[in-house]
Amino acid sequence: MARKFKTNIDLDSNQIQNAVLDGASLNDALDANSQKITGLANATASGDAVHFGQVGALGFKDTIDSASLIDDGVITEAKLATAVQDKLNANTAKNKLDATAAPGVNDDTTEGYSVGSFWIDVTGDEAYRCVDATDGAAVWINTTLTTSELGALALKDTIDSSALIDNGVVTYAKIQNTSGTNVILGRETAGAGVIEEITCTSFARSILDDANEAAFKATVNLEIGTDVQAYDAELAAIAGLTSAANKIPMFSGAGTATVIDLLDEDDFSSDSATGVPTQQSAKAYVDGLVSGFASKYTADFNNTTDWAGSGPYTLTISAATHGLGATKALMVQVFEDGTPNSNVEASYTVADSGEVVITIDSAKFAGHYVIIG
Repeated sequence: MARKFKTNIDLDSNQIQNAVLDGASLNDALDANSQKITGLANATASGDAVHFGQVGALGFKDTIDSASLIDDGVITEAKLATAVQDKLNANTAKNKLDATAAPGVNDDTTEGYSVGSFWIDVTGDEAYRCVDATDGAAVWINTTLTTSELGALALKDTIDSSALIDNGVVTYAKIQNTSGTNVILGRETAGAGVIEEITCTSFARSILDDANEAAFKATVNLEIGTDVQAYDAELAAIAGLTSAANKIPMFSGAGTATVIDLLDEDDFSSDSATGVPTQQSAKAYVDGLVSGFASKYTADFNNTTDWAGSGPYTLTISAATHGLGATKALMVQVFEDGTPNSNVEASYTVADSGEVVITIDSAKFAGHYVIIG
């Protein structure tokens, strides 16, 4: 049968008090100076005494006989917390949780730091981890990255392959949300930099999904032959002209064009070989000519008695007959059945006396003539 040993331990004075073995008091067996228990009933030699250090070591045993546990209330919370913290401090890296600046190369092993030490810069809102605590050459890495720093990291030319994210790991759902609809990711600000949102209208999206040029032209209503005229050299030549007032386009050759003048001259004074008169100018010029004639004379003739000769035939009208006199300029028109005779070569002469002679080479015909002078 196991023997039961119970005692109270004063951690402040390292004294064992009120020791009891199987119900019997052991106070007389305690040596406060040597911190040994002596005079046990089964002791046969001084070597059988139990040292206080040996008793203290029992606190770190994985298993202890429940019968040898310390009585309730003997070890206080404050004493236990101090003992646990001391143990943690002895077995963990030193941390700096209230720094006001970033760590440096001299925050090293001589300052108590080791690999794994944690450093918080409460002023700069940054966190660091020690990866090398060599004396005078400590290396601390920043474990907090801002969005801009992450963007800069994405733009690096080379990155340690061991730090790359595996293909297909980042899904669309895990990418940052856009600020709204109709945006595409790119860069609108000039120069290189972080990715920005670019406005993309619904119309722009309707173009982006066009499979080819023909589909694009259909979307924007630019189909040749339906919406726009195909290229044409003549049209291009006209399009290349410079417009101005009173100018008319004119083709000057195959696929070439120029402009000519539109002239408003009642007397045709410029006598241009390339100018075109206005309708008003042409009418005014003709009216001026007609108004210069003194009078008009018309008379009928027949096809037998009025023509003389055997061909060509002549029709002579005296000045007294038409009453115009010898000094008048004359215009003569021969009509057959009320229509100017275009099938007969008719000519006329005006003698000094004012006599008019009409000559024809064709067969004689009946009609009338008009003399203007």
